[in-house]
Amino acid sequence: MIKASWLESEAATDISLVFIMFIGHLPAGYLTTKAILSRTRAGSDDAKTGVILISVGLMASLLTDLDMLYFYLIDHRQHLHHGYWTHLPIFWLIVCLGIFASSALVRSKIGLLVAMIFTVNIFGHLLLDTITGGIRWLAPWSPRPFTLVMVQAQYDWWVLNFMGHWSFAIEILLVFVALLVFGKSIKTQRLANQHDA
Repeated sequence: MIKASWLESEAATDISLVFIMFIGHLPAGYLTTKAILSRTRAGSDDAKTGVILISVGLMASLLTDLDMLYFYLIDHRQHLHHGYWTHLPIFWLIVCLGIFASSALVRSKIGLLVAMIFTVNIFGHLLLDTITGGIRWLAPWSPRPFTLVMVQAQYDWWVLNFMGHWSFAIEILLVFVALLVFGKSIKTQRLANQHDA
């Protein structure tokens, strides 16, 4: 695991490997799931199926961060949460392959779609975390975390360091685009309901 003492010892110059994309995961999950549903036209005939599939995507986009409960309640912030097994791509690759295999064995088209949505959102989360958060893409063969950019520590409260970094604009953009897509979906649904009435 990545020791939190690393953060404490280097906090004056670098605050990478912390919780970046803390607002971007959910809107990214919504957008990728909507894109998959649009492409496959799944859920377009049945609103309940669409809601379930969107829910799967949203849940998967946040699932790897369930380790935050362990981080705060049990580990008492001793290790950075990107060092836990829930942030290891190899773990999720095995899980996702299992879901795909199970769905293929029972010949479930909806199961394969759920597997696709789940997989895209899990790995989307890990890709977003790689921007500034450090993900061990080669584990268990290498303990090295991969990070696209380093966020310099300028403020005591780590959140301000990320909010002042250009990478935060990615999160804001994700939120903005997700709100636009959501608004368009609501408008389209209202028009469809009026047309049916």
